[in-house]
Amino acid sequence: METTDVLIAVEGIKRLKARYCRLVDTKQWADLRQLLTDDATMEIINPTGEIRAEGGDKVIGLMSGATAITVHQVHAPEIEILGPSSARGVWAVESVGFADASAKAPFMQSYGHYHETYTIVDGEWRIATIRLTRLHVASK
Repeated sequence: METTDVLIAVEGIKRLKARYCRLVDTKQWADLRQLLTDDATMEIINPTGEIRAEGGDKVIGLMSGATAITVHQVHAPEIEILGPSSARGVWAVESVGFADASAKAPFMQSYGHYHETYTIVDGEWRIATIRLTRLHVASK
């Protein structure tokens, strides 16, 4: 791939991940579903156990079960373009959860990494796999 094509692909994936975080935090599940492939998988690995969902609809079902107010911040993307329609990436993540809008302090903070793969569907980058590895979870 040409350097320009790689840079355009990387920027497209960065924008995809930014939308993902915003839609998770604003609980816009139908819009979030559009960012996933139909066969998307999600794995969440916590220090205390693992959770897994297979299929885009089941991934959304897993995520929409959480009622806490969340704030996700991702940084330091390591994106590798594997070909014209496939890529993988690793993102550092910090997420904070609040019980409800009146909460004065978070009940949970977590730190870790998203390991993801991406593919192009109908001309747009989509998330195919999500593996969230939480290195530390602080609960109150």
